[in-house]
Amino acid sequence: MMIQNPIKQLHHAYRQTVQSIAFYPALISIAFLALSVLLLLFDDSESGKQLKASLKWLRLRDAETARAIVTAVVTGLLTLTVFSFTMVMVVLTQAASNMSNRVLDALIQNRFQQIVLGVYMGTIVFALLLLTSIRDIDSGVSIPAISTYTLIAFTIADLFLFIYFLHFVTQSVRHQTVIRRIAEDTQAAMAASCRMNALPARDEPLPGGIAVSARKPGIYQGVDRKPLLELCRHRNIGVSFPLLPGTYVLAGAPLLFVHGIDRMDTELANDILRAVRVLPDQSVESNYCYGFNQLTEVAVK
Repeated sequence: MMIQNPIKQLHHAYRQTVQSIAFYPALISIAFLALSVLLLLFDDSESGKQLKASLKWLRLRDAETARAIVTAVVTGLLTLTVFSFTMVMVVLTQAASNMSNRVLDALIQNRFQQIVLGVYMGTIVFALLLLTSIRDIDSGVSIPAISTYTLIAFTIADLFLFIYFLHFVTQSVRHQTVIRRIAEDTQAAMAASCRMNALPARDEPLPGGIAVSARKPGIYQGVDRKPLLELCRHRNIGVSFPLLPGTYVLAGAPLLFVHGIDRMDTELANDILRAVRVLPDQSVESNYCYGFNQLTEVAVK
């Protein structure tokens, strides 16, 4: 049981990283960086030179023209990226004021807008690396024509992507869209958490119990059932939770009660607490009650 706490911390850190607004843009930028290196190597290879020799329209003889194209692309995409980030911030502000602060996490974690911003940033990285490769050499001027035309294709795709991004952002803050998304996420979380087809027989309340206090403040979001059930079977104990998921608990406040023992030892308390999720934030996936709170606040606004 001692390994549960590091695994839980790693899982929480992984979830925080993946849900960050910078995760997918950084990942896509690295992919574009690798693609630019491969294309530049292909430009200088014999296969690339033969391809440029066979296709006359792939040739670029003027280095200044190539530099002007790449510079214009970098300048335009920087402006486009700043404008897109500004739109996202305006949308978040509008959603927080008109609906609820609780819906901001879902808007920030939206995959599509992260991918769009990542494509913009990746194209800029591609263009900057390409700009450094246009240089004078002993035999003349080195112009990676294949990479330059690939950059032009990426830029055209970015423009169409930006048009759709405008439509997507304006639709994402509509009350109908937000309510439908929260309802779908909450229903999916309930289906994953509540797997019984009928209500179980009412158990008799457990007598007494020794309280186990929270070690740190946070939001109680439930338990990891499998390790907790294994621990209860192994130690022949019962555990009851008086708090509802989504309840904020203070450090030192009673979090749960252990039944079937006369005294509590530190090792048992630590093993039980490792299976309990007390985190600084919450999500609908881990606590479907949080979805109902979001729907309630949107309705009140």
